[in-house]
Amino acid sequence: MDPEDPRIDDDVSPTPEEWARAEPGADFFARRGLVPPKPRGRPKAARTKVAISLRVDPDTLDKFKATGDGWQARMNEALDRAAIDLEKQE
Repeated sequence: MDPEDPRIDDDVSPTPEEWARAEPGADFFARRGLVPPKPRGRPKAARTKVAISLRVDPDTLDKFKATGDGWQARMNEALDRAAIDLEKQE
């Protein structure tokens, strides 16, 4: 690579000596007395939703979709109410 050329050569792999000096990120911060950066995004919920594949009648799906954004949440609420009704029947 020409030292006068400002472009960076992205195809350069670390040398064995550079790999020998490498350290895990957690060690990097701890050894220097630094606080590691906070993880990005919101924290995981204690109880997350489960992705499923569910076949429903086209008319039913159309009615939920016609309610606009958030139709999936409304369908989930309807299923929650139906599940509560099932528990009451037992």
